[in-house]
Amino acid sequence: AWADISTGAFWLAEVAPGALSDEIARIGPAEILWPEGLVQAGAGLPVTQVAAGAFDSAAAGRQLAARLGVATLGGLGLAMWQGRP
Repeated sequence: AWADISTGAFWLAEVAPGALSDEIARIGPAEILWPEGLVQAGAGLPVTQVAAGAFDSAAAGRQLAARLGVATLGGLGLAMWQGRP
């Protein structure tokens, strides 16, 4: 997921681990929030280490669905959320 905090725009995508570096380069972020303890991606970009517990995809999915007013994120075309609340 990435956001433009100056406009409030938010994007979400599923990316294969092997394609992560290319996706980061395509997005061109000013900063990357990265879980503590994982090998860092995005060499040359500012990386802020964040507690790994902050990257709870199940909790994030529930919060995002609630924010968007939908029962499931599966309808947004995200394969990992098909059939999940």
